[in-house]
Formats: sequence, structure tokens, C-alpha cells
Amino acid sequence: MAQLNLFTDKTCAHCGENPGVSPRNPNLWNGFIDRDTDQHVCWKCKNIHYQEKAKTMNLKSGMIYSEQPVML
Repeated sequence: MAQLNLFTDKTCAHCGENPGVSPRNPNLWNGFIDRDTDQHVCWKCKNIHYQEKAKTMNLKSGMIYSEQPVML
């Protein structure tokens, strides 16, 4: 029986693509949500995301990474 994937509407805030399911865990999206910005970010855009985030937010040392996995 194939699993129904209802997670087709999530796209990366930077590239606009839906990277789909994580190759390492079929229960996770292939990216993360940044809880500071509430943006979904695919793993290939992670560096771009943090460069842009650093320009727009007053970040304290050690508070830059707020990645949270996205369950499907």
C-alpha cells in the first residue's frame, strides 16, 4: 500500500521548489522550518538562508540556528 503524501504544498522560501521527502527518513520533509522566521528552507538553500537571515535579524551569538524538522 502506498503512503498518501499530503505535504505537496510546502516549498522552499528561497528557491521556490518542493524538495519532497527526505532520502534518509520518509516521515520528514527534505528541509527544515526556521522558527525565527517561520520559513521553510530546503537543505540546498541552507547557507543562503542564514546569510539572508543575518542581514535582516539582530542575532545574538548562539541564537542563529533555530531549525526544526518538518514532519509529513
